[in-house]
Amino acid sequence: MNQPFRYPLRPFRLRFAVIVATLVLSVIFCSTRKSREPFPGAVQAIPHADTISLETACRIIASHPPLEFGATDSGSAAAFFRTLDSTGEAIRLSPSFRRGASAARTAILDVVYKTWNIGFDSTDTSLETLLPDRVYRARKGSCLGVSLIILILAEKTGCPIYGVMLPGHFYCRYNDGKERVNIEPNRSGCNHDDAYYRERYRTAEMPWYNLADLSRPKVIGVLCYNLGTLCLRKRLVKPAVAYYRECLHLIKDYPEAMGNLAVAYARVGDREASMELFATMTAEHPDLPNLAVNYGSVAAAAKQYHKALTIFLTGLDRHPHDSLLYKRSLYCLGRLGANDDSAKIFEQRLKAFTATAQ
Repeated sequence: MNQPFRYPLRPFRLRFAVIVATLVLSVIFCSTRKSREPFPGAVQAIPHADTISLETACRIIASHPPLEFGATDSGSAAAFFRTLDSTGEAIRLSPSFRRGASAARTAILDVVYKTWNIGFDSTDTSLETLLPDRVYRARKGSCLGVSLIILILAEKTGCPIYGVMLPGHFYCRYNDGKERVNIEPNRSGCNHDDAYYRERYRTAEMPWYNLADLSRPKVIGVLCYNLGTLCLRKRLVKPAVAYYRECLHLIKDYPEAMGNLAVAYARVGDREASMELFATMTAEHPDLPNLAVNYGSVAAAAKQYHKALTIFLTGLDRHPHDSLLYKRSLYCLGRLGANDDSAKIFEQRLKAFTATAQ
């Protein structure tokens, strides 16, 4: 049976309760706004990625690969990780291991390149060349895919081998504090000096590529970046957002990851988050290739043609021969219409680039 309220709220108590509730909700709202993550999106791609081993991270990805990439053969993945365990144990028990870390390095490279005969595959658009268990099964992989196998064996044996990140490339480095040897995964572990990499990959133009030894979490971050890029290419945008966010959690200043995350946000319809990231990047890395094109294109898609034109023209100031920037500027100018007061100013500025862009 329904019972009446024994002590019903009087009007002044009701007003007081409403005021208190309003204040509480305001505080919750404000604290939520202040604590908003810099990279919105919910889920962690790899739980506890900053504390787990590289092998555990690869196991997680092997057991839960991004959708539509084809299911992993769980039996062969499990067999691969058992092989890693037994191989690491065999290296640790070998007589050469007692001779020091340098001998362990040689043993690891002999296993990867001579015993397992793992070669290089230039394809970088497939999980088959990226995830270690699949690389082992195919006996070939990308620079990162092969390096991950080397790094997991180093992790198991305590050998001081680290990853090194470059634009479009990844390699390993043995560094025990006394001896420092680069290990090129694409060429059976041969040694190139740092000058070779600086010149070949033009790192002077991108100072965040400092050829430093990467910590384990940063290697996992590079893996997340590559997984995000694979997802973005396959139009799997939500997983791409998750992987890029994880990457930026592990590698704080990684402009390419931030730029790709901004593109992914735009593709899921969060143009505000996309443009916020692009604005940050423009302030910090204004010379990054394709930055103005992507940033301006998001603004144009949001029908913010004045903003898009300003972005495109600023990009043309830095890259006057970029025909894509010029064409998109023309498009936005056409969308403004003849009656727009600022159209003539934009048109005048654009004329300065006509000859060079064409």
